[in-house]
Amino acid sequence: MSDQTSPAPFRHLDEETLQLVARNLRGVQSARLRFFRTDRELEQELIALFLALEIPTETERIERMAPPPRRRFSFQFRGDEAVITVAPDQPLTG
Repeated sequence: MSDQTSPAPFRHLDEETLQLVARNLRGVQSARLRFFRTDRELEQELIALFLALEIPTETERIERMAPPPRRRFSFQFRGDEAVITVAPDQPLTG
């Protein structure tokens, strides 16, 4: 997804983020996205990404979490289902 070869379909998701998410979703058949203090645009972009990856997705919003997330994306797996907590104010990795 080079900026010079085609227009980026996402404003909030850069190439590094797209690669991280796609790499962690190999073999996943369904997902639950848990949004922690996110904006609607980011939520819509992530939902569009999961649709493009053909992964059925449920979403929920979380206002409080203890302890708070330390990474932008936290992945948990239950069989072939992924539960992803999204905290945009956190570093991508850490």
